[in-house]
Amino acid sequence: MLRRYFCAFFIIALVGCAKASVRIGDNAGDGGGDSGSAADAGIDASADAGAVRRCGGFSGDTCAATEYCELVAECGGDDTGGVCMPRPAACGAVLIPVCGCDNTTYGNACEANRAGVSVMYVGACGACVPSVRVTPTSGLITEETGSTASFTLSLNCPPAADVSISLASSDESEGTVSFTSATFTSSNWATPVVVTVTGVADSIVDGPQGYTIVTAPAISADEVYNGMDAVDVSVTNNDIDTYICGGEAGLACPDSTYYCAYSSTSVCGGGDFDGVCMRRPTDCPDLFDPVCGCDNNTYPSRCDANAMGFDVRSEGACGSDCTDEAAALAELLGGAGQACSVTVRLDYTTYAILGYQVFCDAYSPVAESAARVVAEADTTFGEGSLLLSSSPSEYYLFYESPGDVGGAAVVNSDVGMTVFGGSIVWLGTGDINYPATWRNGAELGASCAPGGLSDRMHEGWNLMNGEALTATQVDAALNVVDRTGVPGGFASGPGYIFSTLVLLYPRSVGEFNPATAEWIVIVNGGWLE
Repeated sequence: MLRRYFCAFFIIALVGCAKASVRIGDNAGDGGGDSGSAADAGIDASADAGAVRRCGGFSGDTCAATEYCELVAECGGDDTGGVCMPRPAACGAVLIPVCGCDNTTYGNACEANRAGVSVMYVGACGACVPSVRVTPTSGLITEETGSTASFTLSLNCPPAADVSISLASSDESEGTVSFTSATFTSSNWATPVVVTVTGVADSIVDGPQGYTIVTAPAISADEVYNGMDAVDVSVTNNDIDTYICGGEAGLACPDSTYYCAYSSTSVCGGGDFDGVCMRRPTDCPDLFDPVCGCDNNTYPSRCDANAMGFDVRSEGACGSDCTDEAAALAELLGGAGQACSVTVRLDYTTYAILGYQVFCDAYSPVAESAARVVAEADTTFGEGSLLLSSSPSEYYLFYESPGDVGGAAVVNSDVGMTVFGGSIVWLGTGDINYPATWRNGAELGASCAPGGLSDRMHEGWNLMNGEALTATQVDAALNVVDRTGVPGGFASGPGYIFSTLVLLYPRSVGEFNPATAEWIVIVNGGWLE
């Protein structure tokens, strides 16, 4: 039977300080906090779980010494209170100064949370002057070939109400803007919005033409930001002939002001495909969105790679291709007619790989009823609720919410095999009961070139409460496995990755213990038959 699979593509974001998920501008309280859900932070937020302890607000309840109070309103300004959250055990060395709710400057948001404090705004205390940041404001170059340039917008301080800024090109016959309005809230005010400008061709030889991306005065109920007029951005659209580069003949661009850009079907000119000469950017936004250039060097952004004369090989930092690890895994994954799952365990706090196991067999799809029988025999959790949606369909996830003892089981529906099972204990400690043994996680390698796992169909579930994980939580776990030999192993072995599943496996609910919790990542694939 011919099986076809379609993938949903999206870009993932980098995760900074582990376990310090702070949305700047929403944090509050005597000890800090944000308006993210308790489930996002690894706390059982179900109404009868007993794990959520309120703090702050009118009651003035305090948290334990190892916790901080995560409040809803900015620094507890409206007395709505919050919930107690565990303080991070360790923080990275990145220096992004923030002002805490105790009016003390910290090196980064994680350090503030570690000290039991929420974040009021990015920047040293007393240094936040409301303004609209535009970077850069000049030097952008587009071309009639359709090449692009970009700049970023963000706010310097958290607004009291949403701030909307309209954007428009002063001459759409020379260049167009990627969207016409950007809105900043108390949650995303500090996150740079990338605005892309695209050059437009005309039928006349008119040389370089200047135009402007006009930023209209801001509209907001916040009187400080309302009417604030950001700097407009000047752009030049070059009128040039199209130069072909690369290809089998190895054609070069006219001079060092160009780089050779390839289509998405030809990574760095692979397969002897031709490219098109594009002007190198002369000024790039101050944006950290790393890419691997065609010279196998890591650059802070696509613009920076292009400015140095190189197209982009892949998103994310460069890494080894983990050829040996991928080849060894491919041997375990089998060949034609096989469907497989690779189950990987990650430490909840550090995301270190704790082990992995491989499950493969010939295609023999099973219905839900048959999968329940298999799961019950292997794990005793086959009678739980079916959590997965109808697509992707390579696995069944059965979940029994713990009264005293519960658990979860995952069955690969293509072969009818259990690929994970574990118990969850109320105010206790459960354990993984399937599989019984695990392979050494070091065999998968690490810091490899990204393999594109996030491009596959995927789901994520929090086994503390049977609710869906956030996209950020799913991405963080997938990114780790994506930098191993797993993607390459599937490509060299059974051929295709169909879907991925991410689970937060807590072992205990009622009182969450991050020291015993794990992330479980299951990668499913096989041959298209």
